[in-house]
Amino acid sequence: MTDARRQEERATPVVQGDGDVVCGCTNLRLQGLQAALAADPTMTFEELLTKTGAGMSCTACLLDLEYYFVTLPRASRPGRIRPRRAGEKAPQTLRRRVYRLLDRLSPQVPMPLTEWMPVVVGEGIEEWVWVANQSLLYEGKECPPDFDIDIIVRTADGETVYQATHGVGQGSALRLNVSRFLPPPVRHGECPSLGVGSVQISRRARRPGFRGTIRPQIELVTPVGSCAVHSQAPGELPEQWFTNFYRPRDERIFLSVVNASARPLSVEFAYPFSSSGVDVGAPLIRTVHVPPQGARLHEIVLPDPHAEQFTGRLFSIRWRASGARKVHVLCATPTLDRFSIDHL
Repeated sequence: MTDARRQEERATPVVQGDGDVVCGCTNLRLQGLQAALAADPTMTFEELLTKTGAGMSCTACLLDLEYYFVTLPRASRPGRIRPRRAGEKAPQTLRRRVYRLLDRLSPQVPMPLTEWMPVVVGEGIEEWVWVANQSLLYEGKECPPDFDIDIIVRTADGETVYQATHGVGQGSALRLNVSRFLPPPVRHGECPSLGVGSVQISRRARRPGFRGTIRPQIELVTPVGSCAVHSQAPGELPEQWFTNFYRPRDERIFLSVVNASARPLSVEFAYPFSSSGVDVGAPLIRTVHVPPQGARLHEIVLPDPHAEQFTGRLFSIRWRASGARKVHVLCATPTLDRFSIDHL
């Protein structure tokens, strides 16, 4: 295969169909994304996010959005997607040429990317922050610029206990144990306990470039297992839901709440809601108060008769709040020696 052929194949987007969902939070599909670009071929990436609302909530789709923004054609009307071939440049309007001129004359300022994650602490539990700056597809050809990573670790009450800037150059990685900065939880009886704090992670590129692989990850490590999840920006949806099996003999379910604002936050948890026709009457209401830039951990425990009704069955949890926050679900073994974590 020739080098030109390889470049052409790398430049071709992998597209299954115009109806594929690009942003799950807004249900934006590839066809809608192409229509937005066709309606205004000169729009910037930030204008695209503002117009569609995509990438503004959980941010998980931002890399895909950037990819399609670069590769999709700027047609006069929506139609079949034809990727630009290797070396082919998008046409530039007068407006775009003026913007490019202003960009060259104006000083470039890095846009900080800030995300918040819980820090879980407990006996035999470590939490690590990972930030890797590697070449795309690990081919050693294209790599993001050097980044500065600002990390702030706070207690459950929002007190800063660690703050530092770490450089992550091309081809390197940052791995930092953030749980060691927080005090261990107080054990109550025979049941092991968990504590929680938060970590704020901000990324700043030292020169213009793309984000590449530098999205932070957190890893929970115990003597017998580990799990990981990527970081996300805080959201402000007024209501969210989560559905899970209730299996108290096999697992414990925790919801962590990190307050990303400088104001107190109140979160109302309501459960159980039935997903299988079980008549439970009015749900239980639990209100959790989170101090500014603080964190709280709420364990889901159903009292009788709900526990008997839902053991082995699906049930749903609803929470409501007003303010910037990040919620994660942690499923753990009863002894807290294995975890699974995901963002909500």
